[in-house]
Amino acid sequence: MKLNWRQITLHLFATILIIAGFRQLAKLTDLNLVETIWNYKFGTADFDNHLLKSENFTFGERLTFLVRRTIYFSLIGLMFSSIISLTIGLKYKLVWYNSLLVLIIGFFIQKVVFKISAIKGGTDLMTTIFNIWGLKTAIILNAIFFVTLGLLIFFNKWTKKFIHNRE
Repeated sequence: MKLNWRQITLHLFATILIIAGFRQLAKLTDLNLVETIWNYKFGTADFDNHLLKSENFTFGERLTFLVRRTIYFSLIGLMFSSIISLTIGLKYKLVWYNSLLVLIIGFFIQKVVFKISAIKGGTDLMTTIFNIWGLKTAIILNAIFFVTLGLLIFFNKWTKKFIHNRE
């Protein structure tokens, strides 16, 4: 057996979507801080209001904890996606190291690409679209959207046919 680039490509794309969904869920761990940053970013709050202090944590400490939780949620999403990829690979008698390669590439994408997207705003477009119902609902809908799209790629019949077609 050899590397199946179709499986690797599709599973990697699904992995990226699932990681993006889990990163959105990390925002729910400190929604007050996320709302404050959101309001400042779109000009509806003063910078002085952003220097929040609660439970003996300064704004910088809360932001650091949020970034850490985002990394943890990203890794949880990566592990979740890797388990699905490995399970599908074993079920359809594909080579297991294709899923291992998806895990390794997904880890590096999570480390490099999502750091860049965090600096530039990342998935704020989708949060803006869903924001008509409030920021908390927007974050939840955004997470559901990304995770569902990733799971659809994993479990779609078309994906299975595409992976097994060697032409």
